[in-house]
Amino acid sequence: MASYPMCLVFTRKFRATEPGLVDDVREVFEKYTEVDAHMSPEQQRKLIFDEEGRRETSLEETEKIVDEIIRRRHHITN
Repeated sequence: MASYPMCLVFTRKFRATEPGLVDDVREVFEKYTEVDAHMSPEQQRKLIFDEEGRRETSLEETEKIVDEIIRRRHHITN
């Protein structure tokens, strides 16, 4: 919980809330990761192939996507 002075009169406290995953997103993620915490490029390629119908997606392309996610959100992917 963080506290911030408001108008120099009182302190306002804010609770940090983290939204959970939407149920359908969680189900799809668990389906392709076999309940692992992280999705490999191979698993992501299968998800793109099955769910989005993009048959032309290469393993190299999905590896780039995973690398970009890790680069942008490294603090939650460790």
